[in-house]
Amino acid sequence: MIKKCFSLIVKLDNIVLKNHVFQAIFSAMRQTLPVLAIDVYLRLLFVLFLAPNALFPVIFNINLKITGLQIILSILDVVILMIFAAALTNKYLIYRGIKNNILPILTNFLATYLLFTVNTQDFSHNVSQYLVVTVLTLLSSESYYQYQRLFRKTLQPYSARFLVWSAFILGLYFLVQPYVQQTTLQLLISSILSSNFFTTFVGLLLVGACAPVL
Repeated sequence: MIKKCFSLIVKLDNIVLKNHVFQAIFSAMRQTLPVLAIDVYLRLLFVLFLAPNALFPVIFNINLKITGLQIILSILDVVILMIFAAALTNKYLIYRGIKNNILPILTNFLATYLLFTVNTQDFSHNVSQYLVVTVLTLLSSESYYQYQRLFRKTLQPYSARFLVWSAFILGLYFLVQPYVQQTTLQLLISSILSSNFFTTFVGLLLVGACAPVL
């Protein structure tokens, strides 16, 4: 029985890995990885040496007053999300057969910036936001693909019709921005993923089946 369950999980993983949507997601993640590595090492440097209660200054009783690094790290978090959204848009539309995709890339790049830089008081960035950005970017890219199918005779990618689409997407991002930044949403996602259920055997099987999706 257990062998069959794991075989089923492997088959589901293979199906997911061959899907163009997930191939676009994985490719975008690989392109974002270098900037993400810089962010990780900067955060490690901040926690160990530069934070007010950092490990080494506390051990050696050294008072380091370096201001502004926390703001830089927050900005870098947003930049990583923007790069990820742009790369995902590019890869997804290429798989959809659209090579001239500069406008949707710029739209999703700017929309991600608006999503995480407006009304950011008491707003912390965490990994769950990659899921939000992934879903919104895929929906936006798919809407561009469907929208372009309606105007196949329109050869100019920056025509008024496509600029209207871009403005509409930016407006939708601006409308959902307060809900994305709500602390309750972040706490809900964190509490679900930290549930005791995921420490059980059935929970681990579920994670094994859903990990490629999440």
